[in-house]
Amino acid sequence: MRKLFLNLALLMATGFVAASVVPTAVAQNTPDMRVNIPFEFQVEGKTLAAGIYYVTVGTVYRRIDLVSDDGHRLMLSGTPARERNGNISTLVFHKYGDTYFLHEVMSNRQPFGMALPVSKAEKAMINIAGVQPVVETIAAGSR
Repeated sequence: MRKLFLNLALLMATGFVAASVVPTAVAQNTPDMRVNIPFEFQVEGKTLAAGIYYVTVGTVYRRIDLVSDDGHRLMLSGTPARERNGNISTLVFHKYGDTYFLHEVMSNRQPFGMALPVSKAEKAMINIAGVQPVVETIAAGSR
């Protein structure tokens, strides 16, 4: 009886692990969008080059994966934001002069967008310079 209980517990644990890994693996293979960003931009204190990015939004862990065309991966943590408007995936940037900050990711696979935290550099632009951002939106597959 004890052996049967242990085997059942092991089977349940294996099933749980398999069920939690498979959706993650599938999500990593099918990005939500491909975006050509024509300018250098900042996110989480890092400066990323202009170019093609593949973006995946996972609402379960509030995770955003940015993968550049040359394979560099950046995993970001976002918070649920406003509801998506329309059926187009977009990236929303805040622009201060020639400096861009990734602000929000809107995937057409999710009912709402994921907002990224405001970085120290962007806060400095707002607080010290007193500058308000220009909002720039890039749709997936555009430019």
